[in-house]
Amino acid sequence: MFLKLERISGELYPSTGPGATSKVFKAVILVALRSSAGQIVQLERVAMFHCAG
Repeated sequence: MFLKLERISGELYPSTGPGATSKVFKAVILVALRSSAGQIVQLERVAMFHCAG
C-alpha cells in the first residue's frame, strides 16, 4: 500500500513547484495510512481524478 501511495504522489508532485502543495498532500497521505484500506482506495480515486482534470 505504501508503494502505491508513493506512486500517486509521484504523479502529483512533478507539476507542482511550491512545497506547500506537496506538504498538504503528504499530510493527506499520512492520514490515509492511519485509515482503513477502503479509505486509501478512495484517496487513489480522488488523486486520479485530479490528474485527469
